[in-house]
Amino acid sequence: MSSKLSLVRPFGPYIGKFKFPETFVKDVNSFIDNSENDPEVLKSLDWSQNLVGKVHQELRVPNYVLLKHEEFLQSQASQYLKSITDMGVVNLDTRVLSVKRGPAWVVRSNPGDFNPAHVHSDATICMAGFLKTPDWDDELLEDRDDHAPSRGKLCFMHGNTEEWGNNLMLIEPKVGDCYIFPATLTHFVYPFKSSGERRSFSVNFQRL
Repeated sequence: MSSKLSLVRPFGPYIGKFKFPETFVKDVNSFIDNSENDPEVLKSLDWSQNLVGKVHQELRVPNYVLLKHEEFLQSQASQYLKSITDMGVVNLDTRVLSVKRGPAWVVRSNPGDFNPAHVHSDATICMAGFLKTPDWDDELLEDRDDHAPSRGKLCFMHGNTEEWGNNLMLIEPKVGDCYIFPATLTHFVYPFKSSGERRSFSVNFQRL
């Protein structure tokens, strides 16, 4: 089972995009929602010491929650690596085509929270997708008229600003959308001000 993967190359590295199945979004959201009222469970799931986010919560997603989605996640990672290699423009060691899933976690952001620029130094490729967004239609409408729209967005950054060039790619969170990218690609998340929660899912993959 897999989802159609599209690729863009706004700068050096390729960034893939695909859709989470509705069952995936439902299962992970249900796990988080069912855990939030148990302090002991939340303490056991706390993953913040491994991450850099300035956010409400960063919670590890246990393997048993992802078990029935394992094949899907693995197939998307393999599809991404095969696609960029088949294009012939990316020189990859053949060993990179074999990856295994590493830690997975959920980031729960409240108004004013943000995630500073970072990379995932202990991984080969990463996925970051969206499970829930705030009630922020008015804020996004305001954002469209802004000279620097950024509220709540995921941003990928590569290289330096150059004439006739681009070094940023801004992503507006939409539930079910997921992006896959090299672990060394710098990325960060801007704050928002609308009430509600911005909830995202991330997972690392390491080469075998």
